[in-house]
Amino acid sequence: MAAACLAWCGLGWSDGAVSASSPAYRIVDLGQVQPAFINDAGAITGTTDGGRVFLYTNRLHVFKDPRGTWFEVDGTGINDGDAIAATGQNATGDLASTSYLLTGTPAQPRWTALPTVPHNQGTAVSGIASNGDIAGLSTDSGGSTLRGLVWTRGSEGRPRAPRLLPLPSGYRYSDTRSIVAGPGSIVIAGDVTSHADWTVPFAAVWRLHGRRPLVLSAAKAGARDSYADAIAHGPGSLVYIAASSDAANAPTTFGLIWKLSCPAAKPCRQLAQPAVLRSDAFQNAYINGINGNGWAVGDYDYYNSPAAFVWHNGKTVDIEALRPPHSGWVLYDAEAINDRGQIVGLGTHDDKVSEGYLLTPTGSH
Repeated sequence: MAAACLAWCGLGWSDGAVSASSPAYRIVDLGQVQPAFINDAGAITGTTDGGRVFLYTNRLHVFKDPRGTWFEVDGTGINDGDAIAATGQNATGDLASTSYLLTGTPAQPRWTALPTVPHNQGTAVSGIASNGDIAGLSTDSGGSTLRGLVWTRGSEGRPRAPRLLPLPSGYRYSDTRSIVAGPGSIVIAGDVTSHADWTVPFAAVWRLHGRRPLVLSAAKAGARDSYADAIAHGPGSLVYIAASSDAANAPTTFGLIWKLSCPAAKPCRQLAQPAVLRSDAFQNAYINGINGNGWAVGDYDYYNSPAAFVWHNGKTVDIEALRPPHSGWVLYDAEAINDRGQIVGLGTHDDKVSEGYLLTPTGSH
């Protein structure tokens, strides 16, 4: 792929993120899986190509369907205690689904079905925080109204009944994408949709004990809308929000990264306009993950072919530049990055079928 070209051919990408002093990376083949998240210990969860939750530590563990009749069970998040948030779905793909907390060991897994919202059709989870709180969404009995929610961890470690997240005035729907234990309170990232136009979402941030979410501004970046896809807790009260946005005046999608201040017992506030990731060299860019150091990963369209990137402080590089040379891999997707700089995503190895990969720096950033 065109890693060298992206760095040197004047396509609007900077090679400053990779240099002779950058750490070398080693790559691990995860097999036919779709990684979703990696915790700071390097444990990975996601979904196998056969539709089952997996855990990868030093080897791959695949979990059986907890109900025995689900068409697919997706692992969406894992915290540093290796607790996994998962959702069971039926074959029709609708939202008549059930959410789970998966704990224990691969040999003795414990599936806990999360409590549901009365009179609603189903729930789906989006992530799990280090303290065990879980973010997700619920749909009403008609399947037409989505609301973000959170399950907090009870005194015995079992999830409490879900709490619907409040909507700002004038907004109709909400969704959650990620959750993190911030300073003094849980912080949840997602989006909200207004009554005026339910097709246009805006990225939003909730504090667990806050009354209303903070709707993030990106109008000066030329954004028509925004979808918050990932959240990470940085040093002190700093919180990073990564999002994708459709341009207001062109059929393109680009990445956005906000820095927020979320001090204990106070509302979050946006520190500045978001950093923007876009270039005339490609049509669309999507940010999928971000870590507590402000490093983001995602994928973009490059001459009608998918490719993956790493971004930091305005410097972006094709992820192909990080893989070991002559490895036989083509890396076209990056889903998540942890604070150690480990990256998970999808690629092909020796022109075979799509497989999951783990990139690990052999040095330190």
